Amino acid sequence: MGRLDSPPLFFMCIDSDQQYLKQCFSLAIQAKGFTSPNPLVGAVLVKNNKIIGRGFHQGPGLPHAEVNAINSALGTEIRDSTLYCNLEPCCHSNKRTPPCVNLIIESGIKRVVVSNIDPNPFVQEKGIKKLREKGIEVDVGQFAIEGEHLNRIFFKNMRSHLPYITIKIASSLDGRICLENGSSKWITSPLSRQYAHQIRLEHDAIMVGINTFLADMPALNTRDNSNKVIKENKKIILGDMNKLKPQHWQHSNISQALLIHTGNEEYVCSSAIKTYHYKSFGSSLKNLMTALYLDGITSILVEGGQKVFSSFVDEKLYDDAFIFYAPIFLGNGKSNYLNVDISAINLGHRMKIIETRSIENNFLVHLRQE
Repeated sequence: MGRLDSPPLFFMCIDSDQQYLKQCFSLAIQAKGFTSPNPLVGAVLVKNNKIIGRGFHQGPGLPHAEVNAINSALGTEIRDSTLYCNLEPCCHSNKRTPPCVNLIIESGIKRVVVSNIDPNPFVQEKGIKKLREKGIEVDVGQFAIEGEHLNRIFFKNMRSHLPYITIKIASSLDGRICLENGSSKWITSPLSRQYAHQIRLEHDAIMVGINTFLADMPALNTRDNSNKVIKENKKIILGDMNKLKPQHWQHSNISQALLIHTGNEEYVCSSAIKTYHYKSFGSSLKNLMTALYLDGITSILVEGGQKVFSSFVDEKLYDDAFIFYAPIFLGNGKSNYLNVDISAINLGHRMKIIETRSIENNFLVHLRQE
């Protein structure tokens, strides 16, 4: 299956433990976008300073990274080797695969090196404790910051029971997302749109407002640089569903979408697809996020338009924000953000810049809440 190129992870490696952990991260990221609701995990098995096994978790219900690393070393003497892994090995049976710690113990591995303790309460420190009780040396904490960033979606899910939320918008230099007549294709460059698909890949679902959906009829999936679909993200449409007309149902994405109706008038869906009913974008947005998480959606990329983007900003319900700027002025077009209640500078929503990047004559700003 095709993959999009991923930005590299950079480490300042000092010793052999860190070199092997770095390889765990490189292995783990190969499955980016395909392990939800599970974390990204890579494992390396080493004996006498030589790698004898490698593995990574490829998807739900499939063997974990530690199992794949051990299985890849079959035919080699595994006893007294060291296992490197970016996340604590699991120790519970509340899933489709057996506990990894049992296989580690049975294999005679003498040492385990992990970056992060698993935040899942079924695992948290229990896997490490069980290994230590069996006389296995366990070292924890190297590259812990990088490990938490790699699995930031999983960590948020476990700690807050909410989906990880990323908001994204494309804008002109004067902060417009479309012309006055609503035309918006295309503000940004092809390379910027390709980069946006890398962001899509990491998320379970893509959310757009009903007006954006009706104006653009977007595919709401992830495509590689050759425009081949590599992931069918879950699709969420938010707004007054009474705007949908019979001809719109011919668009396959509606029949595949989860509809969130926020209109004042009752909406009765003639299809069997799931529909949520909420009175407003803002006041019940966090309740909606909780409901979506309970429905198995661990991460959402919010792609606009103006009203949806602004609501997530106002409610401070986002974890990451990406704004793609194109060197163009659009005058009287629609603003990328709208809030009529901000009457003083100190009431504005300030953000912290995480990264800036130049992409084919466009400019990307990656932000988080201040």
